[in-house]
Amino acid sequence: MEQLFSERHALRDIKIKTDLIDREKYQMLNECCDKYYDNLAADFPDRYSYDDSIHSVNNRDLIRELKYRIPRFHADNYWQGTPKRKLGQSRKDPYALLDYIEFMALHIKTIVSQHEDGCFRGDFVFDEASDAAFVDFREEINRIFDLTGLTYTLTANKQIERITEADDFIRQESKVIDQTPENGLRSLIFEAISLYKNPKPEIHRLASEKIWDALERLKTIYVTKDIDKKESVTRLISDLSDNNEHYISLFNAEFKALTDIGNEYRIRHHETSKIDIIDDAYYDYFFNRCFALITLVLKYIER
Repeated sequence: MEQLFSERHALRDIKIKTDLIDREKYQMLNECCDKYYDNLAADFPDRYSYDDSIHSVNNRDLIRELKYRIPRFHADNYWQGTPKRKLGQSRKDPYALLDYIEFMALHIKTIVSQHEDGCFRGDFVFDEASDAAFVDFREEINRIFDLTGLTYTLTANKQIERITEADDFIRQESKVIDQTPENGLRSLIFEAISLYKNPKPEIHRLASEKIWDALERLKTIYVTKDIDKKESVTRLISDLSDNNEHYISLFNAEFKALTDIGNEYRIRHHETSKIDIIDDAYYDYFFNRCFALITLVLKYIER
């Protein structure tokens, strides 16, 4: 999106970034989806009785699908049996709307033409091989995300991800993770990243749990019948510090600190004696601290 004069010259307040979808943002995103409603007709066709031509979206089939696929969105936005939007409702489920945007992305097909049929709307002709409609839809949705400061993006694989301050770092470290010699460790790290990028805050706890699982697996990477977990960690720290006593001390302390966090806070264990995480924002801190140590160590382990 092109910058205006005051944006180019830093003469306006910094845009506030947020993951909260208020009523106005909800409406803007929903209206964008409505623009592409006809593009769903290929997957939810309403056909003439006398031939196989598609003349509109089969609202009954679509609404029935939404009722079971995204029940909260269905409850928020539809009267029974009709696609008419409810008006005046102030509390709608924002994550159900994100589900609906993904649903739209998965089912949008490119309309090539619409044959005229007298004074009536003509039949739709779709190009199933073209993704032009999805590309346009994605561009419009992401423009709304950017315009309103929402920290989400609709990706090319038709999934919504959270935009985080760690995105550049994660992309930078992806090559290191790809080269991880142990398949189980690599899978855990990528699963943790996927959970971390999920828009729903309650999923970020799972991301922290998974990245701590990856740390515990990393500690055992040198374990053999002759080398136990403690010795494996000692070897990791030796490789990492190049036997420099200052860095041996530093990384020993960091491994211990992260181990203690995983054991004492409600991340990997959920007994009543564990310390609750009182702010969801803490999960970002925990995740990034653990992720940084893991990816640093991966650069130094023997291949």
